[in-house]
Amino acid sequence: MTAGAVLATLSLLSQMYGASAPLMECMSWHESRHDVMAVNGDYVGSLQLGSEFWEEVVPLYLADETAPHREYVRAHNTRDDALAGMIVATWAVAHGYRERWSANRLCSEVAGGAEVIECH
Repeated sequence: MTAGAVLATLSLLSQMYGASAPLMECMSWHESRHDVMAVNGDYVGSLQLGSEFWEEVVPLYLADETAPHREYVRAHNTRDDALAGMIVATWAVAHGYRERWSANRLCSEVAGGAEVIECH
């Protein structure tokens, strides 16, 4: 998946889940430069999801009957699946888990939906 595809996917998921697209884009930039193959120790993907985060948040996501991609995540329940990772991360940010990312501090100025300048 290209960086452009990551940006397009995060934009669409942000609309669906009610997360700030500029925030998601900025976090992806700071975590991995939009690289879905990025690995840093236990953290993988464009949003650098750790195993502890995945084990905690995925059951919450799957229990949310309003989440539109539950069946996809259930079938592709691994942090290594780029789309599943972006789905779960976007849902998590929309549900108050954005503090779990170190990039959140760097991207806090765009959280309200302001245009991302330095993150592209």
